[in-house]
Amino acid sequence: MIPRKLHERIIPFRAIAQPRSLSNQLIASVWLGVACILIPFEIYLVLRDRDYAINTTDQILLAEGNLAATNLQRWERGINETLHLVGTSPSIRRLDPRKSQAIINETSKIFPHRSIRLWTLEGELLASPSKTVQVDKSYILNRPFFQQTRQGKSARGVYENCLTGGSCYLVSIPVFAADANPLTMPSAKPIGVLTSATRLEDTGADSGLESEVQHLRDLNSLTLTGKPTDTKNQYPSLQNKEFNGFEVLMVSKNGNVIFPLSN
Repeated sequence: MIPRKLHERIIPFRAIAQPRSLSNQLIASVWLGVACILIPFEIYLVLRDRDYAINTTDQILLAEGNLAATNLQRWERGINETLHLVGTSPSIRRLDPRKSQAIINETSKIFPHRSIRLWTLEGELLASPSKTVQVDKSYILNRPFFQQTRQGKSARGVYENCLTGGSCYLVSIPVFAADANPLTMPSAKPIGVLTSATRLEDTGADSGLESEVQHLRDLNSLTLTGKPTDTKNQYPSLQNKEFNGFEVLMVSKNGNVIFPLSN
């Protein structure tokens, strides 16, 4: 005989161990089958949506990057064309200080962020905007871009110690005499140098990149949230580990950030 206390303990165990009813087994089988179908399908949907979001973001960034690059190329080409247009003026090609100054004054009204200057080959400044950082002859003669342009070759690039007193984007072209055409006279020698220097902090305004970046931010915000850009939290800061936001960078070939300088 089984003691009463032991018998009371065995009875619940037997009840648990007894086979379930046919209906319960059927329900469990149905749910198990549904889970086997739904779980892989849900995983597939999550992966599909993730891949779609990544591909869409890549396409948006590529399109926005191409737009920004096109605007930068247009800006860079515009500086070069403006400088060559000024350089074809008869007064500039005669190195006439008074009339050249008048031309540069008018050009500065159109492009206030560009410091356009006319030099002799010996480094003497003939004409420049009214607000100009003064430099010595020895300084300008030793600058690589000036030496290159004296040889009849244009130069452009980002220079840390520039004519503006700091870092700038500079374009330099040779000036030829009125009766000398370097295209038809390969032996023609320049008689002067024309330079255009834009401070790095002014490149955004001069190139129109500031307004273009804001436009891209607005489009990016509308695409992601359906709302206009929140100007309080639109700039990422990698130094502060703030990765949310939208930014466009202009970077030189050697990795120096040209725009923006504030972040």
